[in-house]
Amino acid sequence: MAQNNPTRELYEAATKGDFFAVKRLVEGSIADVNAYSQVGLIETEWTPLFSAAFKGNKDIVNYLITRTSINLDIGDWNPLHGASSKGNSEIIPILVKAGINVNSTSYFNDTPLHIAAYFGRSNSIEELIKLGADKTLKNSKGQTPLEVAEMRGHPTKFLQLLK
Repeated sequence: MAQNNPTRELYEAATKGDFFAVKRLVEGSIADVNAYSQVGLIETEWTPLFSAAFKGNKDIVNYLITRTSINLDIGDWNPLHGASSKGNSEIIPILVKAGINVNSTSYFNDTPLHIAAYFGRSNSIEELIKLGADKTLKNSKGQTPLEVAEMRGHPTKFLQLLK
C-alpha cells in the first residue's frame, strides 16, 4: 500500500478486505471515506464503500455505512450497483437498509436490477426483487431488466426471475 497517501491506502484496504487497516484509517480521520479512487479508467468513480461492496467485503461495508460522514450515493454507479453486478446478495440488503434506493439509476438509467440482469446474477435479482426493485423500469435504451437479460442470451430459467 502507498505509504504517503492515506486515502489511496483506504481504498486499497477496502478492496483487499483489510478491515483493521480500514478501521485505523477511518477512525484516525486520516483518510477521506468519500474520495474517488484514482485506479484505472473504469474505477475512477469508485469509493472505498463501492469497492468493498463490489468485492463482497461485508464487514467493511457494515463498518463504513456507520460513518456519519459517508456519502452512500457518490458516483455514477453507487455501491448497490457494484454489489448487484458481482452477485454479492448478502450486501444488497445492508445497503438498502442504510438508505440507498433499490431503484437508483446510473447515467444510463440502469437500476441495480438492470445491472444484475446484464451480468446474470440470479442471487442479486432475487434479493433486489424481495427488497422492492421495480421490474418494469426502463433504462436509457428503453429496456426493462428482462429485456436486458434476453439481449444477453441468458437461459429461460434465469429469465423467469424477471417476469
